[in-house]
Amino acid sequence: MKPNSHETIRPGALIISLDFELHWGLLNTYPLRAIENRLLGARRAVTAFLDLFEKYEIHATWAVVGLLFFRTKKELLDSLPAVRPHGDGQSVTPYDILETVGPDERADPYHFAHSLTERIRRTKSQELATHTFSHFVWDYSGADDGIAFRSDLRAALHTAGSQRESIASIVFPQNKYYEQLLEIAEEEGIHAFRGKKDYWYTFLGSGGKASRAIFRGLRLLDHHVSISGSNTFTWDSIHNVKPYNIGESWPLECYTHVPWLAPLEPLRLKRIKKSLNRAAKKQELFHLWWHPHQFGIGLRRNLDFLERILDHFQGLRKSHGMMSLNMREVSERVTHFDGSHEAIPQHVSSKHLRKT
Repeated sequence: MKPNSHETIRPGALIISLDFELHWGLLNTYPLRAIENRLLGARRAVTAFLDLFEKYEIHATWAVVGLLFFRTKKELLDSLPAVRPHGDGQSVTPYDILETVGPDERADPYHFAHSLTERIRRTKSQELATHTFSHFVWDYSGADDGIAFRSDLRAALHTAGSQRESIASIVFPQNKYYEQLLEIAEEEGIHAFRGKKDYWYTFLGSGGKASRAIFRGLRLLDHHVSISGSNTFTWDSIHNVKPYNIGESWPLECYTHVPWLAPLEPLRLKRIKKSLNRAAKKQELFHLWWHPHQFGIGLRRNLDFLERILDHFQGLRKSHGMMSLNMREVSERVTHFDGSHEAIPQHVSSKHLRKT
C-alpha cells in the first residue's frame, strides 16, 4: 500500500535538545554575580518550555549536567567521581568552586536543580540525557583523559540511575569530543550523541582576531539569511554504528535583548521555518538545540519566538505527518530498522520498539 502523508517511508522529524547547565556551564564566562538574574530566568524558562512542549506534544532531549541532580551539597560531595579531570591551570573547573556552593537548592538555585530535573522526568515524552557529570570540557586527548572521562560518565549515569532514570544519550560540553570518548561512551551504554556540524565558514572561528570577527559576522548573517543551507539531514546519514551521531542542525540563539536586531526577527523565524519545511517535504531531520539560560533575559519575547516555531511545526505535522522525536527515539528507530524502510507511527513508544 502506498504510504500517505501521515505514513511516509521515513517521515521528516524535528529533533530538539537542550543543554541544561546553569552556572556549571558558565564558570569561565561570567562571574556568578553578573548572571544571577539570567540563571533565575533560566529556571523559569525550563518550566515554560515544558508547558509549551506539553501543549504542542513535543518530544525533547534534556542534556543535564549531573551536578544539577542533587538535593543537597552533602549528596553532591558524596557522589563525586573517584578520578577527576585535570584542568589546564588557567580555566576554572567545577571542582575548584565546590566550597562556595550552597547547602541546597533553596539556598543556591544556581548550582542545584533537583526540582526541575524531577519536573522534566515527569513530563511526557521528555528524555533525560547527560551533559556529563561536571561539565568539564574534554578537548584534549591526553593519556589520563579517557580514565577521567569514564569516571565522570559513570558518576553521571549513577546519579541519574539513583533517580530511576536510564541515560541513553550524551551531549558533550561545548560539543567538544574525540574518538576515544565516543568509544568509552558506547562501552558505558550510551547510544547517541549530538555531533558538531561544520558550516563552510567554521574554520574562520579558529583563526586570528580578524578571522574570528568575520566568523561572527557570517554566523549572525546566517541566523537571518541562509548562507549555509537548510542544515537538514537524512535518516541514511545516521550511520548504524553506536553511539549514533544525531548531529546538530542549528542553534536557537536569542537576540531579543539586542535592540538593533529586533527588526530582523521575522527573517530569523523565516529561516528556521524554511528548514522545517524542507525536512517535512523531503522526509529529513532538523535538529534544533539551545541552552535554557539563553532565554533567561527577555523570557517572554523569546518564548513567543519559540512558540511560533512550534506552531509552524504543528502545521507540518498535520499536512505532512512530520514527527517530533527526542534523541533516544531517533536512535531506537535507527536500531530497529537497521536499513529497512518500514514506517513507524509517532505513537509507537520506546518500550514497543525495544520489545520488537
